[in-house]
Amino acid sequence: MCGIFGIVYRNGNPSEKDLYEIRSALKTLTKRGPDLTSYLVSNNVILGHTRLAIIDLSPAGNQPMSNEDGSVSIVFNGEAYNYLALKKRLTGKHKFKGNSDTEVLLHLYEEKGTKLCKNIEGMAAFGIYDKNINSIVLARDRFGKKPLYYYLDTNFFCFASEIKALRKIKAIRNKLTLDQQSLHKFLFYGYIPHSSTIFDEIHKVPAATVVRFDITKWQLGKPYKYWDLSEFAVNRCLESRSVVLDKVDGLLRSSVEKRLMSDVPLGIFLSGGVDSSLISYYMKQLGADFSSFSVSYKNSPEADETEYINYVCEKVGFETHTCEFADSDVPKLFTEIYDYIDEYFADAAIIPLYFISKIASQKIKVVLSGDGGDEIFGGYTKYTAQKYIDYANRLKISWLVSHLAGLFKKDNPLYKLKVLDLPLYIRQFIFGSGSFMPEEYVQLMREGTFSLEQIFQEARDFYQKSEMFTPLNKCLYLDASIQLPDFYLVKGDQATMAASLEMRNPFLDKQLSEYAFTLPDKLKIHGNITKYLTKMLAERYFSHDFAHRKKRGFGVPLDKWIRGPLKPIFKEYLFVENPLFSRDYIKILFDKHVSSEEDNRFKLLRIFSANYCYNKYHET
Repeated sequence: MCGIFGIVYRNGNPSEKDLYEIRSALKTLTKRGPDLTSYLVSNNVILGHTRLAIIDLSPAGNQPMSNEDGSVSIVFNGEAYNYLALKKRLTGKHKFKGNSDTEVLLHLYEEKGTKLCKNIEGMAAFGIYDKNINSIVLARDRFGKKPLYYYLDTNFFCFASEIKALRKIKAIRNKLTLDQQSLHKFLFYGYIPHSSTIFDEIHKVPAATVVRFDITKWQLGKPYKYWDLSEFAVNRCLESRSVVLDKVDGLLRSSVEKRLMSDVPLGIFLSGGVDSSLISYYMKQLGADFSSFSVSYKNSPEADETEYINYVCEKVGFETHTCEFADSDVPKLFTEIYDYIDEYFADAAIIPLYFISKIASQKIKVVLSGDGGDEIFGGYTKYTAQKYIDYANRLKISWLVSHLAGLFKKDNPLYKLKVLDLPLYIRQFIFGSGSFMPEEYVQLMREGTFSLEQIFQEARDFYQKSEMFTPLNKCLYLDASIQLPDFYLVKGDQATMAASLEMRNPFLDKQLSEYAFTLPDKLKIHGNITKYLTKMLAERYFSHDFAHRKKRGFGVPLDKWIRGPLKPIFKEYLFVENPLFSRDYIKILFDKHVSSEEDNRFKLLRIFSANYCYNKYHET
């Protein structure tokens, strides 16, 4: 993994002062790439790169990298798992100086132009400066595993792996304003969906998208989306369950094998759940030399998975490094990772993930994870809830269920059924996320009006593409298109990159995900059994009881932490004076949580994150 950066100056070549700012910007990305920092100046364009060396550790793999005549240069963050096969097609047409996947992408661009992304399997965010057409080309991989931000005004076009690098350019920083609409979105989603960011003037390149900036015309072209799971969900797989199971078995095994490609030590994060356990099984069967890392909760046995982790290790035949996480570790880790994060973000699971990443990075540089299995194969209980709501709507009794839901306490999951009459694409992101309900939101905000339709505009846009899908595939498609790239993959990227560690996700393989979206609903959710197919696959290699137990993943006792080790910092930031929230309402939420009258952990974390970011950016 690496950090990438680029800037174009409209009014002449960069000065020495500009170069000082570039070096400062690159310094903010050194956790992403601690092995080497370098940049290339070409007229009014600068490309910068911080390297975490994984493939081709020689100087030939260093970036920025240019083609033979210097007309095309690239900065690349990611891994192209099929680069050796691509290289074979290009050999003879181009001269290769080394053995890196970056050089393959560089020459592939010369052959394919912006269509090169269709040929890449893996994770990628890159910027290419093409002198032939005087343009910058930006792109992200299919699921958006790697981040990419950009900024444009009348004087500068700038892109980077992180917002903090963009903010090191003073002329950019002075123009940034916090986006109020993004705050509305965050408080409902728990994150900011693309292409918005915390700032009005900075945007995300969406997943599976190419954006071209024409330097001569000084304008962005229309984004080109080169892949979408909606292309596959309309197909119906008619194969038998046993055939499907064999295919998924083979595809997942193949996906794991691709992700073992490395010139440095690698490992796995083992949670004790089905997804990471299956990956560990394939790694062992494929003869990989790997290390395993797991979290043990010293003070929270209700969140501890050690029993199941030990079972997997014994069954598969390997040992794991157990990282003992104590409540006393929480405050320091919490502030460290929230200082690193650039935007509003509300998933406390990032804390133990950052903790284990710091420990793992002392032994390895690459780790595999089970992220993505739930969104691809139907692992969340909210999918079952949506199925029953669909029945209620067809029976025309949704009004009754909605009324009865209002009788439950606000922290009861059934209370969220009050939103039964809202569109599926809104319910999807309120269910299971700890979101504020609309009436609670009104009490929280100090001023201003809000529109659910505007807040969930991105969800509506994707939903409109899924009108021909089954209800379950609609839900999966929404989560795979928004929740994955803008939330869970952000968590994985931020937690691991803050520790200079690369994470790979076998469940987010191109072939595997495309095939999964052709499968019938009953193979994903069977009755009330979520992720049915994956559990059936796990039964091949583990016990039935293990395959069907409730998974917690890197679950965290945030509710207890807010009453304990995090209480001082939450009190400090929940009640800061700013124009955003009603402190009286926050006090009600906080007091009821501390007294255990209600579980408001998710709401309090969102308020904390918003205030923490607001303070950080108003102090600088």
